[in-house]
Parts: sequence; structure tokens; C-alpha cells
Amino acid sequence: MDSRQTSHTEELKAVQTPVEPPQKVAQTPMPAPVAAAKEPLESVLAPGTFQQKPGAPRRTPARLIADGCAFIIMCARAYGGMLVAMGMLLPLTASIVTLAIFMFLPPSSGSNWSTLLFGAVFTYLGWLIVSAFFAYFASAEGANTRSYYMLRSRLYGLKARLGIIDGPDGRPQPMTLEEMQEAVGMEPSGNVIALREAYAAYAVINDILLDSHTGLAWILGIGYINSWSMIHRAEEALIEIEPLESVIGGAMHDQNCIQDSKMGNRHELLEKLTHAVKDLDPLALPYFNSQLIDRSRDALLNKVIQTTRTTSKRLEQLAQAVQKVDDSLQIDQQPEEHVEPLTERMPGSPEMQAHARIALREVRTALNEYRDNLWESLVRTRNRLLGTILLMGLVTHAMLSVAIMTNSNDTNRPLILGAAVYYLVGAVAGLFGRFYKELVSPSSVDDYHLSLVRMIATPILSGLAGVGGVLIGTLLYGTLLGVRFSVLHQLSIKEILHPSQSYYLLAAAIFGLAPNLLIKVLQQKAEEYVTSLRLSKSSETHSTQ
Repeated sequence: MDSRQTSHTEELKAVQTPVEPPQKVAQTPMPAPVAAAKEPLESVLAPGTFQQKPGAPRRTPARLIADGCAFIIMCARAYGGMLVAMGMLLPLTASIVTLAIFMFLPPSSGSNWSTLLFGAVFTYLGWLIVSAFFAYFASAEGANTRSYYMLRSRLYGLKARLGIIDGPDGRPQPMTLEEMQEAVGMEPSGNVIALREAYAAYAVINDILLDSHTGLAWILGIGYINSWSMIHRAEEALIEIEPLESVIGGAMHDQNCIQDSKMGNRHELLEKLTHAVKDLDPLALPYFNSQLIDRSRDALLNKVIQTTRTTSKRLEQLAQAVQKVDDSLQIDQQPEEHVEPLTERMPGSPEMQAHARIALREVRTALNEYRDNLWESLVRTRNRLLGTILLMGLVTHAMLSVAIMTNSNDTNRPLILGAAVYYLVGAVAGLFGRFYKELVSPSSVDDYHLSLVRMIATPILSGLAGVGGVLIGTLLYGTLLGVRFSVLHQLSIKEILHPSQSYYLLAAAIFGLAPNLLIKVLQQKAEEYVTSLRLSKSSETHSTQ
């Protein structure tokens, strides 16, 4: 009886005992490139996030404080950058607000200072508030979303090619030289300096997008230019260490970009590229420029013919010498004509291949520098136009402030309102003209919002031209017909809008179109840059740096 109870108790314990989960089988570690490819994209470029990754060490209070300070600095940079960007339009905005207060404020002799003061206070308060709401557009992602994601995609591809694995903080983990060589599939005899250059360039661009992804540099476009430049330096260095197939594929892409471009030395670059490919892999020559291939083949055939002739002469001399020794020996001195097909040529020596890779890298560097300079020219043109907007806004606000301050006993009110009407007519006329020209000249290349800046600058310049046109028209009218210039001071807002005074509005509209002639010159220059960029890329379906 006791034995049955004991066995029954043991069975109950066995049933109630929780089953331990099966232990995980140790998995074979993945190669570095595969592990890098499985890393999430956000680990490359995600700005300082406070979410803890699985397996990451626990954040200490000091680490949390450091992350908080970094976040505050990031926000301060974004806010400061947007303050500067919105400041380009601040004088013009102050003029609009001041004019609105002047129109609706009751006329009084002591309201001149208060009008300017209220206009300045409301404008600056709005500037501080609006800049906070639009601070996102002072980041790498917000300033130019398309360029940012193209840059991010290219960086992710570079990360996979280098076999980089990020640490818990989003930065690349340290790697030994042997690990770097194994990750890119490089032979021990490869160029170690080029390998280090590629990893150093990746580290720089990764730090830029982690630590400095907000601020004025992205609004001005300088951040994108510098980031693309570092991407290009890394890809150029990889030409000396990557497998042959990747190098040949890159050379085919470079040929397609160069052959239709406006580069002054494109023929020399194409010839250098073809000779380098011939030294690396002669079987790939049919995929390159046929004219250069024909030149290479002619040179090769001439060399073969010269060598054959030299050998034939030596054989004849040898046959004559043998016959002098033994007259009974008959030697046929006429060689049988036989041409063997040229089937394959082995690649050159390792030294020759190394020189060919260096030549391909030089070709890629020349192409990248050419395109980077074109992008930088577009950005500089846009930034100079932004400076023009600021200057014209300051001139407009200064003229309005002087007119208001000299408005004693409300005598200048009709003149100020009339000038505002002329300004508005000229601005609208110029804006319509600019809108039509932008509509008929579409562009498939991202111009870093240069066309938008032109649209903003046009009404400012056209408004000033409209006011100046009316003044010039009045002076000419008075000079030719003997009418005194004081007639301009006698015009009221009703007289300006009256049909009998419509020629003043017509003059403002005509002179408002004049700035389009100046902006047209900038547009033609920008279109030259865009055309050169479009011709120097291998596909019309996308535009990359």
C-alpha cells in the first residue's frame, strides 16, 4: 500500500513539475556582409533615439543625460537654422505688417512711431513662433526629402558593401584590418590604404547624419553637397579593392555618363577607361565604346604584324645558316599562310591590373567632381538669390519706414497708399510672367528649390520696379509735356484707380515685367547646369548625385 502511494505521489509531482523550455541551439555566426544587410536601415541614419535596442547595455543616468543634451542641441540647431532661413523674408514681412497697421490705424500726428513699433513687435513675435513650428525643415530630412532618402539609400548600400555592423549607439563597431579585408572580399595583397579610405569616408558621413543632421547647412544645401562628396570618395576607393565584376560594372556606368556629357576631356577619359578595362578583362571590351575598341584592336594587330615580320626574318636567317652547314637539308622558306583566330587574351599582370584600377578610379573621380561642381553651382546660385531677396526686402522696408516717419499731419498717406498699389500691380504682373516661364521649362533634375526661390524673388523685384516705373513715367511725362512733378503728390487713391489715371497702373505693370529679364539670365545659367547634369547620368529615369 505504501509503495502504491509513493508511486502515485511521484506521478503527481512529475505532472505538476513545469517543463523547461528547450534550449536554443547555438547558431553559426553570419558573415559580416550578411549581418550588415540584416541590420535595419534606421540603424544607419536614425538620429539620437531614446529607444533601447534588444541586447544593448542598459542606459545609465549619465548616458540618459548625455542623450538629452544631444537632443536639445539638435533642436536648438534646427530652430536656429530656421530663424536664419525665415529671416530672409523678415524685412518684407515687416513691411507688409507695418503697412497694414498704417492703413487701419486712425490718422493722428503721433502715430508714426507707434506704427513702426507695433509692426516690428508683431513681425518679430510671429518670426519666433513660426520658426519653431517649421523647425523640421531645418533638418536633413525636411530641407530636401528626396535628396535625403537617396543619400540614405546610397549609404545603406555602402554599408552592406563594406560589411559594417552598427553598435548599440548606431555607430560602426571597431573592425580589425583582417575583418575589413574579409568583409569586402579583398585579397591580402590588395591596397590597404584604399580600404582604410573607404571605411574612414563612411565613418565621416555616418557621423554627419547622426550628429549634425540639423542646422543651417541643410537649408543652404551645403550639407547635401558635403555628404554626397564623402559618399563619392568612399565609392572611388572601393574601385581598387572590390571584385573584378563590380569594377567592370562601374566602368560601364561611367562610360554611359561620360560619353554624352559636356566634359571638356571626355574623349581622354573614355580612352583611359577603355585601356584600363582591356588590362583588367579583355572579354568585357565589346560592352564599351566601339571606336576606342577599334583603335585598341588596330594597335594590337599592328604589334602582332610587326612581331611576325621580325620573327620571319630571323627564321630565314636561321634557315640559311643551316643550309650552309648541310646542303642536303632542304628547308621550305615560304611559311604556310595560316591565321589563327584571336579568341581570348589573358588579363595582365597583378601590377598592370593595379594600375588599371587606379586609372578607373581617376576617371570616376573626374566624373564625380564634375557633377559635384554642377550641383554646388546650383546651390550657390540659389543662395545668392536668397541674399538678393534679403537686400530687396531691406530696401523696401527702409523706403516704407522713411515715408511713414515723414508723414506729418497725414500728408503722405495718399502717396504711401498709391505706392502700395503700384507695388502690388508690378508684383502681380511679374509673378504671372515668371509663372509662365517656369511652367514652360520643366526640369527632371532636382535643383534644390532654385525655381521656388526665383518665384519668391520675382514679386519683390517686380514690385520695386513697378513703383520706380511710375516715378520714371511721371518724370518723363512732366519733362516732355511741361507738367510739374508735384502732380504726383496730388494723386489720391481714388484718382489712381480712376480710368483716367489708368496709364499709371499700366506703367507699373510694364515695369513689373522688367525684372524677369534679369531673372531670365539666372534661369538660363541654371538650365545649363541642369542640362549638363542630365547629360552626365546614365539613365533618364532618375537623378542622383
